[in-house]
Amino acid sequence: MYVPGDSPVHALDPRLKLLGFMGMIITIFAVRSAHGYFVMYAFLFVLIILSKVSPRFLLRSVKSIWFLILLAGVFQLFSGYGRVLFEFGPFVVHAESVFLAVEVVSRLIFVVLCASLMTVTTSPIELSDAVESLMGKLPGMKRFAHELAMVMSISIRFVPVMAEEAENILKAQTSRGAPIDDRKFTGKLKGILSVAIPLIVLSLRRAEEIALAMEARGYRGWEGRTRFRELRWKAKDTVFAMMVSSIIILCLFI
Repeated sequence: MYVPGDSPVHALDPRLKLLGFMGMIITIFAVRSAHGYFVMYAFLFVLIILSKVSPRFLLRSVKSIWFLILLAGVFQLFSGYGRVLFEFGPFVVHAESVFLAVEVVSRLIFVVLCASLMTVTTSPIELSDAVESLMGKLPGMKRFAHELAMVMSISIRFVPVMAEEAENILKAQTSRGAPIDDRKFTGKLKGILSVAIPLIVLSLRRAEEIALAMEARGYRGWEGRTRFRELRWKAKDTVFAMMVSSIIILCLFI
């Protein structure tokens, strides 16, 4: 969810933020030393401070998928090798698997925080413009770049709308006596279907309304399209690009 602001991170070119955060995410999977992890997390912490976004707000994204992150760590915990620390029935925990589990959890948390920081400091329009601009530079991708960016922009805007609609449908079906909280599999399946089917129908209806509205306004894709605000590369973007590149190189070689 985008949070408007006037911080240095908000003011960066969206293309740079997209490439920079992608580079940081790729780098965290290539880091092999504790010093590298410390530098990456320290740099991310500096970016969070500069963005003027509450760390608690960013941690909500981690909290929403904490179970998946924990599950990934547990899987790694029982799939190691080396010196045995302790045994729990058929499961054996090795010393190396503990470090591997911590490494996996640290990487996933870093990825989630990077993605969250990018989305809260970059509006959906800026993000779609960045994707279109970057993909448009690839050979033969100029036409498809705009269409892909448009689809992505509409999808991002639809997420909070459909989440609100799903909540409204859930409340309505619960008031009608739908077995939402039924512990039996068949009852739970009926409860899920009672929410999923109306939500799918509603999403298709909204998609049709958007298509009709775009057609009525003469939308023809990328042909003849102009921009109110052009993306411009500035000196501060160059400085940030050099900082990110230096951090990545440093983490890969320490």
